[in-house]
Amino acid sequence: MGNNNGKNLIPTEIPEKKDAPAPKADTKFSDEDRELYGTPENKLFVEMLLEESKAWDAPDAEAHDWEAVTDDAAYDKLMLCEEDGLYDEREPAEKSDRAVKPGGFSGALYEWVQCVVSTVLATILFFVFVGRQIGVIGDSMRLTLHDSDRVFISNLFYEPEYGDIVIIKTDEFGNVPIVKRVIATAGQVIDIDFENHIVTVDGVAIDEPYIAEPTASRLDFQGPVTIPEGCVFVMGDNRNDSTDSRSKRVGFVDTRNILGKVLIVLWPGHENGEGMDWSRMLRSPYKI
Repeated sequence: MGNNNGKNLIPTEIPEKKDAPAPKADTKFSDEDRELYGTPENKLFVEMLLEESKAWDAPDAEAHDWEAVTDDAAYDKLMLCEEDGLYDEREPAEKSDRAVKPGGFSGALYEWVQCVVSTVLATILFFVFVGRQIGVIGDSMRLTLHDSDRVFISNLFYEPEYGDIVIIKTDEFGNVPIVKRVIATAGQVIDIDFENHIVTVDGVAIDEPYIAEPTASRLDFQGPVTIPEGCVFVMGDNRNDSTDSRSKRVGFVDTRNILGKVLIVLWPGHENGEGMDWSRMLRSPYKI
């Protein structure tokens, strides 16, 4: 060839493009690699793709610029690799967020403590907001309730109505609650005919299949009387052995002093000093 006068020569042959050398298989395959790639072959395959694309520095990089991949063939391989689950950049992050549960004895103890704490909290919330159990003392509600019965009561959204069996706290009895039945509510007029043993509310005789015997004990009652606002008139089912609204010791009961309505007999007490009547267990006291 002659002198080119300082000009670059155009090569007569275009040098053949050489493929990037394939990375050698890493002889070390750690547990972390096993979680990320699954097998050494998958790791090698991903390293080859990364070498071709040059779009990022390492398979565990925080972000990848997919549009930076200019090699269409490499891009297709990467997408295929993603679909086959050979490489998932989200997997390590998801695994790192998972709570590691202790195993063995410590794990069992941890779960047991969790269960106990949850049960205690649920029980406290239940008895604070829903209801509670309480014991019956005395025979004033025989034959509906017996001495030492354990009953479940609730005052959740409660408004007193005729026939409700309620637990009441009074100044006369101090910290000992009493159990009675609501006979009349605010604004109603109650009267009792002790000779004929008839109780009337608003002039209408009420049917009382729940009483142990006809009402004969007057106590301090002088009727007819109108029940004041915010109060109820209560009597025990064992009419002649009950201190209730007929007595000045109790009188009209402020509804704010009602602890709750009896819903169910949880545990039966002794009947006349004899054994327990198990048929009353978990039964409603309103079924005569």
